[in-house]
Amino acid sequence: MPKIFFEGRDYENPEQMTPEARARYEKAVQMLPDRDKNGIPDLLESDGIPAETPPPVTPVASGAEPEVRASTPQTRKAALTAARNRKRISWAVIGIVVLCIGCFSIFMVIIFSLLRSSEAYRMAVEAAKNHPTAQQVLGVPIQDGVFTTGSVSESGSTGSADLEIPLNGSNQSGTLYVTAVKEENTWRLTSLLLEVGGQEYQLLQ
Repeated sequence: MPKIFFEGRDYENPEQMTPEARARYEKAVQMLPDRDKNGIPDLLESDGIPAETPPPVTPVASGAEPEVRASTPQTRKAALTAARNRKRISWAVIGIVVLCIGCFSIFMVIIFSLLRSSEAYRMAVEAAKNHPTAQQVLGVPIQDGVFTTGSVSESGSTGSADLEIPLNGSNQSGTLYVTAVKEENTWRLTSLLLEVGGQEYQLLQ
């Protein structure tokens, strides 16, 4: 008969145990499995069927183990420095973007001002404001818009202009397409086309 191994000692039978040890043993018998049904739990047999043991746990490679580092003054300082650097970079990028937008806006304002100050522009707007067809279609009063596009070039007594001028009336808005030439220091309109809602009106006959 297999011996009983309980609490670090071998016993031939439970009668060899002290009353206290036997009481604990009998309690263990009720709780532990006995696969061979010999009255001794498998886990307490010293020469019987070995008790089932859990499979060995494969150690995780040290490289895969999460590394936990305690926060130190040096690491906190490095983190704060990195955060400040990122913040400086962000503000620098924002500053560059704002500066570029500002420069572009100033450039466009200068271009608009130069076009609006040309003689060809003044003549075209004046002709459109006083033209009956433009007054009827747009509604009076007619105002010229700010965002004029196109080009004006002059070389001595000659030059040329090609403009797109937004016009706003009391009824609706449109675009005035202008071409003009400068000959012997005198500007002359060669085309004055008003486009409103997909309709075109020639203001020069």
